[in-house]
Amino acid sequence: MCAHDLGRGEVDQVAQEWRSRVERASVPHVPVHELYAGRAFSLARKTAAGAGADLFVLSAGMGFVKHDALVPPYNLSVAPGTDDCILRRSRKLPFTASQWWAALHEPARSQPLATLLRERPKALLVLAATRPYIEMVKEDLSSLTASQVTRLRIVGLTRADALPEFLRPSVMPYDDRLDDAELGLQGTRFDFAARALSHFVGLVGGDDRIQSPQDHAKRVRLSLSKRRAPVRVKRERLDATALQRRIRTLKKAGESKTSALSKLRRDFGYACEQQRFFSAWEAQ
Repeated sequence: MCAHDLGRGEVDQVAQEWRSRVERASVPHVPVHELYAGRAFSLARKTAAGAGADLFVLSAGMGFVKHDALVPPYNLSVAPGTDDCILRRSRKLPFTASQWWAALHEPARSQPLATLLRERPKALLVLAATRPYIEMVKEDLSSLTASQVTRLRIVGLTRADALPEFLRPSVMPYDDRLDDAELGLQGTRFDFAARALSHFVGLVGGDDRIQSPQDHAKRVRLSLSKRRAPVRVKRERLDATALQRRIRTLKKAGESKTSALSKLRRDFGYACEQQRFFSAWEAQ
């Protein structure tokens, strides 16, 4: 159940093959939350539980599913630079993440985010996602009505211009000040969206009613105005060959995958995204 095992073709062909494999998967199914063991998802689960809110997963492989839905283990992403990026399975013309999202929901071409807001007319939907995943659901978000948009908040996207203009007020103005030590939410770019989610729910979770996107954005700005972004240490980025060499050395030293990444960054001073490192680690 890995994207790199799929044949190449047009987006609808690739999506059909993927759906067929999911339907035929004979391996034991597990809750979605068991497949996501990193800090980002753990923090999202803790935040949702603390707020008494439902937690859904924006999955490039399974669609929009509740965190406890049973699915076969899989590896498929729309994040570039990974072996299992589904966008690499095109034969000729590349397809986009949003085209993949639409094809994944064939034949109904459903729009799950719009459906969720329609089914829950009093709910606030807080969407914590990185830019590749926001790009994936951009057409779904573009289908929202004006009243639905007032109940949407997007955290983790630092540049609102990635979205159509009418959606931009829904993007909460988070930046590197979220890493101020006094907030206790320091982390990496990989878990930035989950950390912003935690902060935002802490700000507005106790409200009796849903305020406007502008009011919520003002509260975020006011909270961050008291914070300072830490000075970033510039690290050298390893090419693929050098990264593999470092991983072999760390494995021989008996390091675990997580501790090896920490050592690579902290002790050796190299830059490496978590997903890229973990993919390279598994490939060794």
